[in-house]
Amino acid sequence: MSQEIADLLKNLGLEKYIVIFENHQVTIDLLKYMTEDNIKDLIPLIGHRVIFLNYWRNKYCSSNASNSSEGWSKDNESEMSEKETDNSNILTFDKKDNLRVNTFSSNVPNLQTMSSIRDILKNTAVGELIIKQYESKSELSCSCRSKLCDIIITYLQDNKMKRNNDTIREIANKIVEAFPNEHLKTYYVSPVKKKSAPNKKPIPARGKLVNLWRNRDYNIKKYRLQDVDETDNIIGTFFYL
Repeated sequence: MSQEIADLLKNLGLEKYIVIFENHQVTIDLLKYMTEDNIKDLIPLIGHRVIFLNYWRNKYCSSNASNSSEGWSKDNESEMSEKETDNSNILTFDKKDNLRVNTFSSNVPNLQTMSSIRDILKNTAVGELIIKQYESKSELSCSCRSKLCDIIITYLQDNKMKRNNDTIREIANKIVEAFPNEHLKTYYVSPVKKKSAPNKKPIPARGKLVNLWRNRDYNIKKYRLQDVDETDNIIGTFFYL
């Protein structure tokens, strides 16, 4: 077993599981391929598993979505970062210590008539399976989170909603309301202004919703210039980001 895994577990206060990880030959390189069911087998105690899952989700679930955004153009990213870092946020904590960002509804008028997250999901076969998994396990897998974002963004685009921080932040809040055990930061992380950033460069908003929607918009814009014969490639790009 690699020393990296041992160090990681010690840093998380989970050193009692070092032998278990070693017996299952789990290395640091294998973590990104693991599922939540795998982790449940390794760490049966709920409290300890929550600690590890919090690290694992932030490290690998979000990074999977981030890696898919490597095709963005720098102009597209810089344009969004300048707009996004101007938004003001109000941060509070709910009863479960789950970070929530409140916004004024006047900032997102198009959301007033939006269906609830669960109603949107119930209109699709995959969405119903996502709800079923949550009701069965009280959590969503990384795959379900990605599919959930895909369904919601398709709904938003079909209804001509504009992509901006206020909208994405509010949608992320709605997801957490629909699935209380989910974490807001999985779907949306606020941008960082230049003066507050470590390297004095603005950091655009990120998270599963942000990354997927950006990719969609970028590819729609890109492929509008392509020939009609490439329609199959266009559709494939939208759904396999």
